Amino acid sequence: MVLERYFKKFKIRDKIALPLKTNCSTGPKICFEGIELVLYYFYEYNNGDKQWVKIDFDYTLAFECRQAVCIESKFSKLIDSSSILICDGSDWQERVLNTWYHDVGRHHKYLQELGGKHRFKHYSIYFDDEAYIWVLAAGIKEISVVADLSELPAFVFK
Repeated sequence: MVLERYFKKFKIRDKIALPLKTNCSTGPKICFEGIELVLYYFYEYNNGDKQWVKIDFDYTLAFECRQAVCIESKFSKLIDSSSILICDGSDWQERVLNTWYHDVGRHHKYLQELGGKHRFKHYSIYFDDEAYIWVLAAGIKEISVVADLSELPAFVFK
């Protein structure tokens, strides 16, 4: 089976706590431009109030979005609505990093000094019955609750 091969070496290395769970959300809303990837999602409280969360990734190489139904139940270790999972060992991660290294990374000394392909992490975020988002990036610049709705880009309201 393709998914079994896809996850054969897959491991969860660490977790980053989210300020609000993703299990009561709509979203995510994704903004990807150049190497910048920003995800927005909102958490809806029982009384109907909503709060938006912003996750801003640093130097993004790739991202993948899958509907939640496209991941089989035996891979339920990926389901965590309160954290971003830092993963390692997926075929997807390996393919993207090898392509980047071959085409870009090995040709620039400063990129090697920054850590080469080893500085990138595979982040996995589960959005309750909506989607899985996988991000391959150098890090996360910011995770925050958006206090002022005027700070949100217009596209998140569509």
